[in-house]
Amino acid sequence: MDQEAAKQTDPEVNIYLSETPTISLFSQQSSVASIASAEAETLKAANERYQTYQPTSTQDRGNLTFHLFTKNKDTQTDKVIKNDVQIQLDSHQLILTDSNPTERVIRHGPLDRLRDDCHPLASNQWQSTPEKTLLDAQARIDFGPNSKESDQTLQQFKDFGHSLFVIERMVQQNIHLEKILAYSSPNCTSDTQNVENLLKFHCSQTFSRPVTDLSFNYQSVNFFAAAYGEVPENMLSQFKEEPSAGLICVWNILNPGQPERIIETASVPKSIVFSDGVAYLIAAGFADGSIGLYDIRSKKCECIAMSTVETGSHEGDVGEVVFQQRTDTRVRSEAIVSVAAGGRVTQWTVANGLEHKDLVTLKKLKTAGADGDTQTLRYEDLHCVSFSNAQPNIYVVGSEDGALFVCDTQYNEDFVQKLLFHYRSVLTVKFSPLAPNWFISGSCDGSAAIWNTHRQTPVAVFYLNKANFNCISWSPISGTVFAAACSDGECRIWDVSVDSVDPIAKLSTYEKKEFTAIDWSPKLPVFIAGSTSGVVYLSKVVGIASLTSGKTKEEERTRFESVIQTMSNQE
Repeated sequence: MDQEAAKQTDPEVNIYLSETPTISLFSQQSSVASIASAEAETLKAANERYQTYQPTSTQDRGNLTFHLFTKNKDTQTDKVIKNDVQIQLDSHQLILTDSNPTERVIRHGPLDRLRDDCHPLASNQWQSTPEKTLLDAQARIDFGPNSKESDQTLQQFKDFGHSLFVIERMVQQNIHLEKILAYSSPNCTSDTQNVENLLKFHCSQTFSRPVTDLSFNYQSVNFFAAAYGEVPENMLSQFKEEPSAGLICVWNILNPGQPERIIETASVPKSIVFSDGVAYLIAAGFADGSIGLYDIRSKKCECIAMSTVETGSHEGDVGEVVFQQRTDTRVRSEAIVSVAAGGRVTQWTVANGLEHKDLVTLKKLKTAGADGDTQTLRYEDLHCVSFSNAQPNIYVVGSEDGALFVCDTQYNEDFVQKLLFHYRSVLTVKFSPLAPNWFISGSCDGSAAIWNTHRQTPVAVFYLNKANFNCISWSPISGTVFAAACSDGECRIWDVSVDSVDPIAKLSTYEKKEFTAIDWSPKLPVFIAGSTSGVVYLSKVVGIASLTSGKTKEEERTRFESVIQTMSNQE
């Protein structure tokens, strides 16, 4: 055994050495020609053109030519169709051509569908600057810090502002991609009723300005308008220049960091609303009593018309402006209706500028003296107004002393019906978009009530502890769901088919700033809410079956009336 082990430990080993083939990692074929050849002039002209175009960007040292792999981020979304394409290049010049520029690219992803639904205000078409334009302008590129030529060079680029707009949109979409997809994606099934805060809309111009009103665009649902008040005195030092009294901003869901349009106003806008029929028109009511109409198609946002004292402006703060479907014309048209101090409910038409007509002037009588003499006094303030969708001639007005007035545009002598329940100012009133003759009112006494125009008492009442109902909005999808912006820093969601007393979901922010305005998206279970800090929150409601049932308006109206009938029988 020892001899066999010795033979195994001392064997002869043969080692063969050979040269491996050379592996070429990178090979750049150069263009070499004799000075006397015909190609010499062509190569010389190409070298001179390259040096003229970019003289300061070349460096005499080695460069890294290997590109790192890109990071893939997987998200739970629709299947992404990918195509792998490989090309081989043998020149420094890369030319991107469109083989068929008229061919339309069909997109399938949810983000692409969201972008396709955008308003023309947010164009996503690329525009390029050809090399010839740069050479004609004698542009010189210097990427060094604090370069004096940088600003002048950038100004010489054609359509450079549009390119920055596209880049800004791409950056915002990359940052907020998950939230944007959650906004546009189908409703997720959830067992718990909750409010998911998706996006916050604010910028340097809106910093510390309280939000006074909000309005979704009925036709381009990715756009909404926000009105902002004055900057507080203790925050004026944060601005380099004296800010304007108020702002009206048009926001795009795809760009939470910067508004698409900014309108600076000489007075604080108290109420704004998008037109139902013309998507680019915004009506606004101001603190000085004036009414304005704006066209937002251009960046200048032209003011089409503005009322003055001579043309019938109100005497004080405008409480609310709405668009009314006119019933006194043969063709379908809209008019602006406003309420404010002095008890006037005024209708404005824009055929020849802003022409006004008072629909009604609400008055109250006060008895003075023992002999029964009376003194007529106008209502000190009218805060809100809402028109019925089923009967455009019927509307409700909320007043300073807590009374609600049901009025008719065909009868301008006085109100039709007076409803008493609230004992302090009625701040908001909204007709149901699905159930005719039903509306809801909210007051600063901490109570909200659901009414019918044919009844003297409310059918359902809701209360808050130490808070006010600043604004209430019905859901356009579910007839039994409404949202309220409250003064205690919370937005509450009620579904009267589930709980007729307490809210079923809440939106509460870390800052606990007072919510002043709220509005629902016309087609999605999503709402926007504005606070006194100048921030607009975009939130999605999940877990409420009536918001995802997909029922028709007629089915929702029947369901709402059934729920209300049950609540009335329980009284």
